[in-house]
Amino acid sequence: MYVRNGGFRIDAQFTLTYEKSLHKICTSVLEIDRYKNPMDKTLKNLKQMIDFRKASIMVNKNTLLHTKIASYIGRTLRDHFGKGPESVYVSLGHSIITIYLKNFMTPMERILLDQQQETTVLEMRSILMENLIPEIRAHIKVSTSMDIKEFYYDWNLENRTGMLVGIFKEHEVQSNEAYSKKELLHQKIMEFTHKVHRRPQEIESFLINSRTLIIIKKGVLIELERELIKMGFKKVLLNAKKKITKNVHDRSVTFFENLLEREISEIFIDWNFEEDKDIAVLILKPKLIDTQ
Repeated sequence: MYVRNGGFRIDAQFTLTYEKSLHKICTSVLEIDRYKNPMDKTLKNLKQMIDFRKASIMVNKNTLLHTKIASYIGRTLRDHFGKGPESVYVSLGHSIITIYLKNFMTPMERILLDQQQETTVLEMRSILMENLIPEIRAHIKVSTSMDIKEFYYDWNLENRTGMLVGIFKEHEVQSNEAYSKKELLHQKIMEFTHKVHRRPQEIESFLINSRTLIIIKKGVLIELERELIKMGFKKVLLNAKKKITKNVHDRSVTFFENLLEREISEIFIDWNFEEDKDIAVLILKPKLIDTQ
């Protein structure tokens, strides 16, 4: 769901009233069905219309949920950073929520980047996000009635974009969830990752929507990295792994684009050292028939 600051609002009360009215219609039709021929065309058409309306209500409810979360994220980031993102895209699927931020850069950060102070900007954002994550988790739980088990985030300062990812406790590996060339993609990921870390023990991936591919790898840390984490070098290791991994991805992006038959506009990466897991979010450029 897309929300632009100062954009539209959906009347939640109207949606609720509309849903109650259709529920009464459904009940009435079921009562009629007890006495009418089930093959009666008029009754059948009416039922089809009701099914369509009920599906429309579900879409409206999801739209309302996405709008609510996007508005909250934009407002919260603006309150804490001094400037919020121009656009927020929210997607929910496979018990995962992704929040894609566009044109997110404060005036102070622009000055620091002009002075080649990228590390300072990332450290400042890291401090703010560590304080914000519990608040974001709580709001999403209230909105979705689901607990976030893992939270990830990453930035593309050059493009002024960012990605927030929450994995809910209800998430399970969807082994039968297929998309074109999925198994081949997993095989190639195994071959590429040895340049950065050990071959993952497990890989899962899925399209959360037509333009967002999630790849989760488990069992990737080597003993040296585990020891560095124990010695308190977690942030240094994280920054180093992100830089190296993104460089490898940049060199391999053409190969993966050919494999997926889609151009890749951005890649976001983050780690969960406690769970020995990393996540990559690939933003795919739209096909001609795709809309944002």
